[in-house]
Amino acid sequence: MMARSILVKNDAGDIVVALGANYGGDGLALTRSAKGKSLVELTSTENGNGMVKTYQPNGKILVALNSTDDGGLIEVSNKTGERIAQMGADDYGN
Repeated sequence: MMARSILVKNDAGDIVVALGANYGGDGLALTRSAKGKSLVELTSTENGNGMVKTYQPNGKILVALNSTDDGGLIEVSNKTGERIAQMGADDYGN
């Protein structure tokens, strides 16, 4: 069976899982709370590398695992969504 997207509802009828494609045509998996807030997103970056984002109950990003042209990148935000820590490869891949 094939589909362009799949939406999964909980017993209350809220969409809690979405599978489909992102704007670039790559795969996208998104989980949501029963209140409609994003929880976890699996997709790709604009340069085609894998990306994972976790969200806080207020809908703001908590942790993002993605990449730059130099390598991997981890970003951590506080409860207001302000980025407080970042770790990634430098221009030399270190």
